[in-house]
Amino acid sequence: MKKQILTILSILLSMLTQAQDRQKAIPGWEFHASVNHPISAKEGVRTFYGGGIGVNVIFKDTNRVSFKTGIELNYFHTWDAWLNSGNFSNQTNIHYQYSVLSIPALVRFNFGNELNFLVEFGAYLGFSVGGEMRSDYFSNDPFSNESVNGFKHENYTPGLSITPAIGFGTRLPLSNRLELLLKPEIAFTKNENYGEDSFNKHYFYARFCAGIHLKPKTKK
Repeated sequence: MKKQILTILSILLSMLTQAQDRQKAIPGWEFHASVNHPISAKEGVRTFYGGGIGVNVIFKDTNRVSFKTGIELNYFHTWDAWLNSGNFSNQTNIHYQYSVLSIPALVRFNFGNELNFLVEFGAYLGFSVGGEMRSDYFSNDPFSNESVNGFKHENYTPGLSITPAIGFGTRLPLSNRLELLLKPEIAFTKNENYGEDSFNKHYFYARFCAGIHLKPKTKK
């Protein structure tokens, strides 16, 4: 995980260095909202729709190849049927709901003139900023034969995450500088604080982003 984080930071540093080239136009900006849905074929796991918002800066925005970073906040929701809690106890009907603050490091390839298409790939470095786990709880003491049933509610933080991603989209012109951004994306997230058998340790998710792309003012 540490090597992956260093790789992401190196890409971000490279992008910032590229932005210092004064011969190029100033960066462009993007503001988007998104809908996500984790993908699972695992028995006993269900997934739900989540969402997010983001602000990104696009370096070398007018070039065929550009570089994207910024900050995004995304919410995720998954469900497990059963979890062994140890000490003769288990949990069922487990809802995980959490938010991740992430920094993208993406390379974008731009195509077209009147109608612009894009392909971008790279990774997101994520930090959990809060979450909860809600479940039905059952415990049985084999020595006294006493049992406890109840509802359990606790904080839930996935920790650091690395998420490689690839997206394909288009930018539809609205005015001289404004464009409508539409971009489907597929991503694979790997969270730090899980056992190997947990679905939330690593999973694919699909995301659709819609927003506004503000093109840079070109130098005269």
